[in-house]
This record gives sequence, structure tokens and C-alpha cells, in this order.
Amino acid sequence: MDTGSHPTLTTHLDGDGHLCTPSGERLMIRVEGDMDKHLSLNTIGRSIDISSFTRSKPGTFSAMKAPGSPYVRLTGVWGPGRIEAKGTLEHEPADPGHPPPPKAAPITVTLQQSGEWWRPTCRTH
Repeated sequence: MDTGSHPTLTTHLDGDGHLCTPSGERLMIRVEGDMDKHLSLNTIGRSIDISSFTRSKPGTFSAMKAPGSPYVRLTGVWGPGRIEAKGTLEHEPADPGHPPPPKAAPITVTLQQSGEWWRPTCRTH
């Protein structure tokens, strides 16, 4: 039986999360990632490619990205309880008649596992 599936060279991961900015703002985001196809139970030291974007409307499951909204593309290494990653912060094109979004900028981030079932408070840095 043909299911329409096709072989891939990566393991795809995805989910929803939040990002605390240095100013203490919380952004609800969609996170997607790709790792080696055959992962062992221990992912420490393995590379991961990550992309993330904000949803068009807060609290929705829409894959639509709002015009001018930010998104990131990162490459990092999985560590104990965290991922250290570098990449770019980019923006979707703006609607006609609106100012153009900022140019892409290089970023370095640490994605930290919270281990909490509730949303921890975002702290200013």
C-alpha cells in the first residue's frame, strides 16, 4: 500500500513554546527542528537546526505568519538541559504601504529547559 510517505534524512521535531526577551517580554512561538535521522537516546553534543516564528494571532494554531513578524533560523548543539545556537533574526515582508521590516541580524541564543509545567516568569536582564 502506498501511503504517500517518502524517506527523509533527518528526524523532525516541533512544538509550541515561549521566548523571554531581555526586556522581560514573553513571545508565544512555534518551534521546529531537524536532527540526524537515527538519533540515539543521548542527544548531548548532537547538532540541531532550529526555526521559530510567532503565530499570526496569539493563541491560535495557524501556521500563517503575520506580515513583518520576526522569525529565527538557528544551528546549535544540544547540551545538558540547554541548546547553544547561532543564526539570524529575520522578518516576514511587510504589508504594502507599511515601513519595511529591519534587515536580518546575527544572533546567539541559549534555549534553556525550564522543567516546569507552568509558564515561568520572564525576568529582565
